[in-house]
Amino acid sequence: IIEKVWPNYKEIGFPIEATCTESYFSVLGLEKKWDMPAKMYPKSFDKTGYLVVSLSLVTSWMARQLEAKAKEVPNVSLDLFTGFAAHGVVFENGRVAGVQVSEDPKSEDDYVYAKFTCFGDKGFVSRDVIDHFKLRDCPQIWSVGVKEVWQCKESYEGKVWHTLGWPLLDGTFGGGFVYGMKDSKLTIGMVISLDSPDPNMNPQLKLQEYKKHPWIQNMITGGKLLKYGAALLPEGGYYSLPKKFTAPGA
Repeated sequence: IIEKVWPNYKEIGFPIEATCTESYFSVLGLEKKWDMPAKMYPKSFDKTGYLVVSLSLVTSWMARQLEAKAKEVPNVSLDLFTGFAAHGVVFENGRVAGVQVSEDPKSEDDYVYAKFTCFGDKGFVSRDVIDHFKLRDCPQIWSVGVKEVWQCKESYEGKVWHTLGWPLLDGTFGGGFVYGMKDSKLTIGMVISLDSPDPNMNPQLKLQEYKKHPWIQNMITGGKLLKYGAALLPEGGYYSLPKKFTAPGA
């Protein structure tokens, strides 16, 4: 996709953290790790040749590219509202008219109107559009992703692991990931389904348990935690997709 939009993306500074040179699918026990043969897991988990990127850096880079491109196109202006989040959808006369950009709107300045509004694949705002126009038959299910970025003493650039097992040993759907990035940085995280049978299951705590595994401890000992974050992930596969991806005004 990147190459289709920007064929020369490498030459113009697309932010790449690493290119995957070693891809593993591993099972973790309490203390050991077993790398599975490639024939035993889906090909989609083989990330060899894929780019490891930071989405926040990518979107910032894309914004700069679009601003530069807009200057070349007559009668087109581009406004980027990077400090605003959509809090609700404005429906008028049976169509999407725009979004509410304030949690407690008090004037027209708290709305952004458009002839067409595009929504992402997750979040409560896009869900409101799907529910309003009855675009989905089967319910969406959700996972949460939690991760940390570490500065390590050793470089693991280009190495990627996806894991099953420890610390999710109670049947909860989910697994871990470790991505080696440039400048000796390492991203460590977990994706855990929110339909866990354990009502007290804490994704952030599970990540801390994940880091206690000797294999990960060996990589981060003496390192430094740089940043951390979390994101909601839509799951459910084909049957949870909307029947249509368009609606009046959206």
